[in-house]
This record gives sequence, C-alpha cells and structure tokens, in this order.
Amino acid sequence: TDVDLALNARGSAKASAALVIEPLESLTTLRLRISSVLKVTDVRLRQALPGDPENVRGVDMLTGLSEDADEPVGLAGEPVHYVQAIHRRRLDDDVHERWVTVALPRRFAPGETFVVELAYEGDLLQYLNDGRTYVLKDALHWVPRHPHTRGTPGGRTNLTYRVPERFRVASGSTLIDEQVIDGTRIMRWVSDHPVTS
Repeated sequence: TDVDLALNARGSAKASAALVIEPLESLTTLRLRISSVLKVTDVRLRQALPGDPENVRGVDMLTGLSEDADEPVGLAGEPVHYVQAIHRRRLDDDVHERWVTVALPRRFAPGETFVVELAYEGDLLQYLNDGRTYVLKDALHWVPRHPHTRGTPGGRTNLTYRVPERFRVASGSTLIDEQVIDGTRIMRWVSDHPVTS
C-alpha cells in the first residue's frame, strides 16, 4: 500500500492511495472500506504487464506526479466507475458511506494482480484544546482497504505526509526521508513488514 497524504493547518486532507489487489476468487467488482469523513473523488486501475505480474510491486506504486509540494501525487491508471453514497446529515462528520464499490472493467481471475488507485479528501483531523495538537478523527480507516486484507510476505507500506513546515507528523514504521519544499514539510515513512488490516 502507498499513501500520499496532504494536510493543511485547518485539518483538511487530500490524499492518493494505491493498493495491490491479488484476488483469491474471480472479481468483477471490488468493495473497499474508507472513513465516513472522507469523500472519494477518483478511482483508477493499473494492470500488471503480461508476463510480468511483479511490475505492480515496485517500491513506489503511486507513479503519478505532484505539481506542488503541498499536493499529493496524481493518479496514473485508467479511470474506472465507482460508487460511494452520501448521507444527508447537516451536523455530523460521517457524511459519506464507509464503503466504495469499484466496477472493474473486466473479470479478474484468481491470482491476477492489479493496482487500484484512489484520490480522496475530507476533514480528517481534529484540533485538540491544548492549542497545538491534531489527532485523526478516524485512526483506523483513513487508508482505504479491502475488509479481508491479509499481510503479504515481503509487503511494503509507503506513507508520505505533506504538512505546513511548522508541523511534524508522528507515524508508525521508519522515517526514511524528510525535507521542506516551499514551506511544506514532506515526511516519508516506510514499513518493510507485512501489514494486516
């Protein structure tokens, strides 16, 4: 899983995510879980090259480009249809359905590997009364995932955070890179261990 998450000083987030999917049974649709405070704005699909299924397991699965330091990378795959329902609530944070249904362009056979890329946004952070700390409104589902995800031996999780320079991000895994570009602090955390969701 790769995630590129841009956070601003008001607690709003924009993100791109790429998930490797290797189905255990044939698939024509895919349901992914995501926080109800987040709205999916785009879904793309990238297939493995014929004879080279490992090409989707590179170090960086998000292959799009970022125009600005404070924006997540764009999606690079082919657009696919998706559905995420909206609740008509005025005062609650959980406006969006917790499930995103992705219509795949064809039937994928068991073991046929592909990458699903998502772009999403929302008010992900809550500002605490201490005047200096933000916490996630949903610490579990801010990264989209399949409900039956299993850790993949040799799997790698890349998390990139983009925040205003005066902020820092505490995250799990190992911090491998940190830089400031045009007033935006970019921190990259990596886990080389299997991740089970």
